[in-house]
Amino acid sequence: MRKKIKGYALINSEGDYLEFEQVDSNDIEVYATDNIDEAMIFDTYTDASETGYDVRYGTGEWNYCAFTIPTDIVKVKKYIEVDKVGKVVGKRQK
Repeated sequence: MRKKIKGYALINSEGDYLEFEQVDSNDIEVYATDNIDEAMIFDTYTDASETGYDVRYGTGEWNYCAFTIPTDIVKVKKYIEVDKVGKVVGKRQK
C-alpha cells in the first residue's frame, strides 16, 4: 500500500532539515540532517512556526540545546510503501 505523508519541516540557513531528540524529561537536542527521513515533520504550519520560534529564541516548555538554528519552514510531501509481512501470533516463532 502506498501512503502519502505531508507536513512541514524546519530548515537551517544551509538548507539542512532539523531533527529533534529528547534526551531528558525536558531537554531536547536539535541537529541538522540532509536526510528528509530523519527530519521532524510537523502536522501544521503553526506547530512548525511555534517550535522554530521556541528553538531560535529559547522560549516554550522545552529546554532546547540547538546545534543548529532554524531559519525557514518548508512544506514536505513524501510517499512510502507499506506492506503487511505477517501476523502477531500467540506464541514465539522458533
